[in-house]
Amino acid sequence: MPIPTQATPDEQTTSNSLTSAGLRLVFITLLASTGLLYWLARRRALRPGGDDNSERKSGRSWCSLHPLQRRYLIVYVLAMLSDWLQGPYVYALYESYGFDRHQNAGLFVCGFAGSMLLGTFIGSLADRCGRKRFCLLYCGLYVLSCLTKHVPSYPVLMLGRLLGGMATSLLFSVFDAWFICEASTTNQADLIPQTFGIAVALNSITAIFAGVLAQASVSIAPMQPWTPFFNVAGYCSPFDLSIISLLFTAVGIQTTWRENFGAAASGTTEKSEGSGGTQLSWRSLQQWTQGLLQSLRSDRSIIPLGSVQALYEASMYIFVFMWTPALEQANGGAAASLGLIFACFMTACTAGSQLFRYLSTPSITTRALSSAAILRLVCLAALVTQGIVFMFPYSVWTVLLSFLTFEASVGVYYPSMGTLKAEIVPESRRATIYNLFRVPLNLLVIGALLAKLEVAEAFGVTSLLLALALALSLRITPTANTVSSATRLPLLRRGQKAT
Repeated sequence: MPIPTQATPDEQTTSNSLTSAGLRLVFITLLASTGLLYWLARRRALRPGGDDNSERKSGRSWCSLHPLQRRYLIVYVLAMLSDWLQGPYVYALYESYGFDRHQNAGLFVCGFAGSMLLGTFIGSLADRCGRKRFCLLYCGLYVLSCLTKHVPSYPVLMLGRLLGGMATSLLFSVFDAWFICEASTTNQADLIPQTFGIAVALNSITAIFAGVLAQASVSIAPMQPWTPFFNVAGYCSPFDLSIISLLFTAVGIQTTWRENFGAAASGTTEKSEGSGGTQLSWRSLQQWTQGLLQSLRSDRSIIPLGSVQALYEASMYIFVFMWTPALEQANGGAAASLGLIFACFMTACTAGSQLFRYLSTPSITTRALSSAAILRLVCLAALVTQGIVFMFPYSVWTVLLSFLTFEASVGVYYPSMGTLKAEIVPESRRATIYNLFRVPLNLLVIGALLAKLEVAEAFGVTSLLLALALALSLRITPTANTVSSATRLPLLRRGQKAT
């Protein structure tokens, strides 16, 4: 792919560099913008003619959230905390064990491959055997994955990445599937868009907290061998904290969540009255598979929706791998305050979640944008930001502002995508289809890792992926006919047409 000719880092001036003072100013501006968007969204929701009464009440405080929202969000935050705690030091841990970049890349590829190959089957079992059980399985798999980080053995670490990939598939599918089913069966489907918006904001705050906590734990004591085959402290500490968070997650799931099923509702599994378990037969499996294929064929929006998710999130993962080298290149090779930049990213993501709340809430004079329309705007904004980085990779402030805008689009993307999946994906096979969406996503990410792209090449690829996502988003047209009566959202229940 041709790379645009740009000025080299040596031609940059001092003014084109990231300074701590400039980054602090950006951070303060983002905080103020987030606060302003929160105030605007809350004010719009509380106005007469805004969203329904439950939305207005839930906009006031944590205590006034619906009990279902609190049960879900507490567990969700703990689950995401366990995931975020592992991120900052996993690469450093592998390096400390003496593995080179090629071996480290192999470990990461194994994680995505595990998510792609095994996560899909686990997702289908979650629909059939119970979402709560498989949320607990997420905790167990991730605990085992964290324990392998103490062992300086490449095969053991490879096993840990495989388990972690399976756990990640469950984290990003079964938890959402459980909440959507609970909200629908308790006539609280109107809470779905707002809950996903709150979840994105809390997730960003959790990421910042996890980074600080992980750094503090690493600095307590250096890593040392407890036995010849088991290390403790140092880079292992964040993974021990993750285990603690996972145990709290499991306790929260076990004590506050009830079980719900997907395929059981459509009669493709047989419940055993004596044991309370789910008996699977070859015939039921065949019927279930045929029903899955029929669902994918019958609703023309499911495949475009899954394709948009794969393309957008693949570009997001490539961004995660490349933002540090991109900023260092644009900064003339000088090190930047990565912790402060990461805090800016998470704040921008939080601002995006508040923007979604504002856009998705109707007022007296304007109606709310549909989630499909918001998703198209997200894809367009993300495409513009990645294209700018591709064209101007040596303008550091241009690159940073583009990255911040992309992070804001991520904050809008997750609640809009979650709402659309709640509308379009059939409840009986929700976790299965969610995991099927992740198969092309993982393939794209694995391809990007193996290709070893340079900075400009990487953002050229993300621009192409987002252009395809934007084109496919135009084919997503949820209507009253494609939304089941159990999961139809407030705008559709009031007879307003989704666009």
